[in-house]
Amino acid sequence: MKSIASFLMATVLILGGVPCYAGTSNGMTLYDSFNGKSINADKWVGYEWLSDTANRVARESVRWVEDRRLRLGISACACTTCPEGSSITVQERLIALDPTIQDATAIQAIAEIGQLTVVGSDSDANKEIPAQARMRIMKFFFNNTENPGNAIGDVIAWIGVRRTSGSTNPTNTLTVTGNVSVCTDETCTESLTYGQVDITTLRISAARRPSMANLYMEWDAQNHQFIFKCNNKTQGISYSEDWATSPPWIKHMSLRAEGMVPNDATGDRPKASIDSYIDNIWYK
Repeated sequence: MKSIASFLMATVLILGGVPCYAGTSNGMTLYDSFNGKSINADKWVGYEWLSDTANRVARESVRWVEDRRLRLGISACACTTCPEGSSITVQERLIALDPTIQDATAIQAIAEIGQLTVVGSDSDANKEIPAQARMRIMKFFFNNTENPGNAIGDVIAWIGVRRTSGSTNPTNTLTVTGNVSVCTDETCTESLTYGQVDITTLRISAARRPSMANLYMEWDAQNHQFIFKCNNKTQGISYSEDWATSPPWIKHMSLRAEGMVPNDATGDRPKASIDSYIDNIWYK
């Protein structure tokens, strides 16, 4: 049977019976609260990214201000003419333009998931390729070499909410995850995961309106670690004290909605979609 999970708008994110919501932002500066009628072009630039531009991919995307929040979403269906055992990723990206947030050591945002669907593949060739939908906040923090001449060694961290088609969690849960990766080529088209932690799960139950998840990540250079938080849950990823902490070659902070699907021409078409609402971007 296909692995299918679908969550609709009338949901609340609940952690241990307590809504996962934003608290105060002590010591942080507000970057954007999305209170205008449209995305502020002085603060952001957005675009859609495809891992495969040579083949036709059925997709839809959302990137605009709605009810004084950023609405960011993507929906992707598998390529039916591509070889099985391969996959396609589609992203809707919103990139911060201000150097002050690009140089920040901590980022916080309020997020809620309005809808999420993942449909996997039954093909033997796709056993190791689940469908995945996720929303994440991503930033390049530093480079772990002494004198970087390109993006090799740039260290990236992200925090996000996700669901995969192969998840063993109950069907009404999403996972909040923190990740640290290192760029492995000159333009960071490829990167290697250094560490990843699941911070908590969010149980979804029918209710009036989604409550808000407070997502926070910080580079703690003094203690050689990254800190990831959702409300009162915290996880960390430590890195080697031998790493240098040069400025990153790529200065980048972005918000992303992503769908990743295995290619499958048989049976139900694999799909990954997510519709998220993001508000109050803070930094320090």
